[in-house]
Amino acid sequence: MSKSPKQPGETPVPPTDTPISIILAAGFSTTMRMFVPTIGFTLLGAALDAEFATKPLYTLIGAAVGFILAALLIYRQLTQD
Repeated sequence: MSKSPKQPGETPVPPTDTPISIILAAGFSTTMRMFVPTIGFTLLGAALDAEFATKPLYTLIGAAVGFILAALLIYRQLTQD
């Protein structure tokens, strides 16, 4: 199978599905699934603690909910294929 000759002025397009890009995309996706729920729910709990003066209670609940949600999201990501 031969490649077609390159046209004058045509710029080469780098492949988008190289192994490094696949690894980086998977790593970024996994990182977002881990940190967004955990940090988000922890910050939400801290805000609720500041509002209702229940200092560690809602922060701990938020961290636990965020951790459980992150674990479920990672599990779904790993079993999706």
